[in-house]
Amino acid sequence: MERRANWPAAEVEATDEGYVLRVPIEGEPDADWDDAFRRAAEAHRHEVWGGQWGHVRPGLNEIRVEQVSEGSEQALRAFLDRCILEAHERTRQEAADRREDEEALERRRTEASYGYQPTEGGSAASAQRMTETFRNRAPPR
Repeated sequence: MERRANWPAAEVEATDEGYVLRVPIEGEPDADWDDAFRRAAEAHRHEVWGGQWGHVRPGLNEIRVEQVSEGSEQALRAFLDRCILEAHERTRQEAADRREDEEALERRRTEASYGYQPTEGGSAASAQRMTETFRNRAPPR
């Protein structure tokens, strides 16, 4: 199951530093997804924050947003949903890239296993004599 926000369970808490939004995240914890979410939030934060909310901090089972301003609920929810969607897209793309790299490496290993290495020493001299014989002798009639 993909990670997703459980909006019906979201809560805003009043603290000394301001309002804090906590949105539970469902699905299996995934460090790659968490990293992708952080990168998405950071990449888009200047587009929409505008002083409406503070730091976005993903945790193991929740996303926490500090200093939420009243009236920013819809914009913040849309922002978080967009970051969640982008995190899914990034992790899928990164997984596909890793699979492609692994497949290319396996192809190179397979191709290399069919290759040969010329032998050195006396065997090389025999190979050279055989080559000359093949090149210089006319086929029998």
